[in-house]
Amino acid sequence: MARFESIKQLLALSSENIVYADDIVHVHLPMVQTAYDFASICAEQNLISQTFSFVFKGQSRDRVFSLWDELPSSITNGNITTFEVSLNLKSLRMSGIHIYYDENELIEICPLSPERFLIIKLGINNGDCTICPDEYSKNEIAR
Repeated sequence: MARFESIKQLLALSSENIVYADDIVHVHLPMVQTAYDFASICAEQNLISQTFSFVFKGQSRDRVFSLWDELPSSITNGNITTFEVSLNLKSLRMSGIHIYYDENELIEICPLSPERFLIIKLGINNGDCTICPDEYSKNEIAR
């Protein structure tokens, strides 16, 4: 299932700590074409929001993803170093993607864990984003 791998790859591109609140994960990515293009693909696949946020001249701004070449030069010329995307975990779960912030959330929401799932911050795996059971035994998590 490429969706898990895409989410994991997106999180790996993060340039800052991931922020989690109210079922939303906020990820800061470097404002470079490769990261932007990958985030845009994730948005097309409904893995992240269709908009991204950035700070320009001290003000937070939102913009809908478009092709890199269609962005104003004020965004792509290096003045903006990062942009933020968000993942709505509840929405992703409702669409059939079993994704949880940590093992506590997994146990709370889904005590009988699904066959395959992704944990963004698996404490028993050094806090790494982990696809289970591919990278970590789900039986170990339940202990």
